[in-house]
Amino acid sequence: MIIRRTEPIKAILFMEAIGEKTRQEIIKLLLRKGEMSLTEIQKEIGKVPSTVHFHLNILVKAGILSWKIVKRNRRPTKVYY
Repeated sequence: MIIRRTEPIKAILFMEAIGEKTRQEIIKLLLRKGEMSLTEIQKEIGKVPSTVHFHLNILVKAGILSWKIVKRNRRPTKVYY
């Protein structure tokens, strides 16, 4: 088996990302409800938008979550899944 140099780094990012309570809440919420915007996530978990944004960025960087732009009420909205 060949282990690339980036694989241990990815594993560390993954473990750090899922090891925090707020990020665990976000993951569980998205698994339960499906794709959601930052505002929807923020309202559900009761955290300020900047905190949610911080945690979402970590989860995306670790490859746990992805995002896309969708039209909602005729406006482009970034949703996470």
